Amino acid sequence: MSQTSALKTSFLVAGALVLACLVAGAAWLDLRNDQPQSRAAHHRWEYSVQPATIEDWMTFNYLNVVFKLPSGYLKTALSIQDSRYPDISIRQYAEYIGVDPAAFLAQVQHTLATYPAPNASSTAPNPTP
Repeated sequence: MSQTSALKTSFLVAGALVLACLVAGAAWLDLRNDQPQSRAAHHRWEYSVQPATIEDWMTFNYLNVVFKLPSGYLKTALSIQDSRYPDISIRQYAEYIGVDPAAFLAQVQHTLATYPAPNASSTAPNPTP
């Protein structure tokens, strides 16, 4: 093998090693960022949709996914009895129950803005004996 060919091979091997190190480093950083987080650390405001930007065309399923809610949270919190839940939009449900869609939308926004609801029993001080 000529000296030029050996030099080209050395550069090719070195380049492949550098590329492999970069890929391994990126994968390691990605895995580090995927560590489980507590509910408080993974706060609802980290999502691209905020409660104030919710619109009445959105379905409850969409809200459950975007806000990472338990599937039945809005159904329980808003006392929804429709069998189409969660595949019904806010507007459709409001019209179905005969409520002003804008008023019901405000209720949904408030429900999401206060999620997770504070648990008064866990924050109440313990009485001293």
